[in-house]
Amino acid sequence: MRLFICEFITGGGLQDNELPDNLVREGNMMLEALLTDLLDSGFTDIITTRDKRLAPVLLPVESIPIKGDVYRVWQSCMNDADAVWMIAPENDDILFNLTLMAEQADCHVLGCSSESVKSASSKLQTANLLEKNNIPCIETMLFKDETIPDSENGWVIKPDDGVGAEDCYFCADREDLKQLRKSIDTGHFVIQKYQTGTPASLSMICYQGQTQLLACNKQEFCFNNGKGELTGLVVNGLQEQWGQFDMIAQKIAKADEGLRGYIGVDLIIPDNGSESWPVVLEINPRLTTSYAGLRQSLSLNPAELILSIWQNGVIPEVHKKQFLPVSLSLDETDVV
Repeated sequence: MRLFICEFITGGGLQDNELPDNLVREGNMMLEALLTDLLDSGFTDIITTRDKRLAPVLLPVESIPIKGDVYRVWQSCMNDADAVWMIAPENDDILFNLTLMAEQADCHVLGCSSESVKSASSKLQTANLLEKNNIPCIETMLFKDETIPDSENGWVIKPDDGVGAEDCYFCADREDLKQLRKSIDTGHFVIQKYQTGTPASLSMICYQGQTQLLACNKQEFCFNNGKGELTGLVVNGLQEQWGQFDMIAQKIAKADEGLRGYIGVDLIIPDNGSESWPVVLEINPRLTTSYAGLRQSLSLNPAELILSIWQNGVIPEVHKKQFLPVSLSLDETDVV
């Protein structure tokens, strides 16, 4: 099988823009981890693309340097490949359009359907889906709405289709909200009450409404001068939350059967008592940075697990054991 691995940041998606160090680092981490896992799984016919400003990929895969129209190159790769694995952000419909492009090229997508990508890319639509299916979540509304509910702890404002901590703001009071409204396009942002607690995420694999939880991750996230910043995470650093996280994962998989392959979910574990359930912030219908620590944590090849979904038509069972916590740092800068 000929596989095309389409990593947006390092693969030329920003060829006409500045390459942010943090995004390049995360993109490289996910790309190198996935390529290594695929090669170790026996796949040898792999193609990817590379931004010409970055050092070459030092793995035995076909790497195409980007010159000219990157989407034309990606289209050609999809036409040439049997299957494509996308690592791309949801903002500006990037992941949705790439998924749609692959579907129309009759290239098998090792990921979510375009419809599910579209839905999960919107924090507002995600919140509506979660509420409809009785999954604990943060109340979400458009920032442009005139009526903003009171909050004892302040508010978080972020793009409806934002990724990670990008353009994520914290406002402690209504005067801060008033000032922020003057500086951003409110129609593109959503607002949520700030929930105190432990930032977390889960890594899961899905297929036809079924799921297998792989990791309960602790996020090292903070607001610095009112802007959100993710500096690192610990893969399977919250194994004591396995039971609750697994129940949430099961409900999410049933709520949207178009979620397929690797899925990441961001949550907050409230600090107001052990009986409180984690609340979901967003669903990421794609590979997340946590993937880079999964193999070491699980002592399993996660790419093999994910590909077996399409090879066998069932979710592989992973027997719960004491997985190893694996720390990933995201604050190094010398990457370009």
